[in-house]
Amino acid sequence: MMNEWFATLSGFEQGSFIIAVFGSVFFVAKLALQTLGIGGDVDGDADGSDAGDVDVSENVPAVIEGLHLFSVHGVALGLAIGGWSAMFFYASFASGFIGSLGGLVLGFVAMYIHAKFMKSVLKLQEIPTVNLKDAVGQVADVYLTIPKYGEGCGKINLVLNEALKDYDAMSRDDMPIPTGTKVRVMEVNEDGVMIVQRVTEEDV
Repeated sequence: MMNEWFATLSGFEQGSFIIAVFGSVFFVAKLALQTLGIGGDVDGDADGSDAGDVDVSENVPAVIEGLHLFSVHGVALGLAIGGWSAMFFYASFASGFIGSLGGLVLGFVAMYIHAKFMKSVLKLQEIPTVNLKDAVGQVADVYLTIPKYGEGCGKINLVLNEALKDYDAMSRDDMPIPTGTKVRVMEVNEDGVMIVQRVTEEDV
């Protein structure tokens, strides 16, 4: 049945059909593989050269291809849309010129929209760089008890760049600071550890 239908098409329609099917299959297959996490790169390396600037890039989603107009995804989508559009215009106007022109225009438009969409998606996925120095002066909650001075680190919960995270913290007091206590960040040392002190409810 399929062979009989294909044989009834003109040479222009057959060529357009093959291009459309190739583009469609390739685009859907590539999209399916990326959805399954195959073929994507995870950029999870942090630059620890400066303790004051920490790249919080843990668990970065797989990088999406399609950053520019002629990406693999974009070209596949352009071929798919262009091929089907060419068949439609040819069937409507019985003109190879109009069919080719319509296919090229709509194929290019599809590639352009795809590129803009993918760039927007990547902007949403950008992981901001947190400057720990911005924490100085802010009030945080002790998450894990902070030992007394000289006996190690605890952890605090602090909002930086509109994201709540746990940070290592030390105290200069001679008494441990238990979980749930309000503390103020006084400074950040060269190792990126926050030096904190207790605050009262009135000071918050």
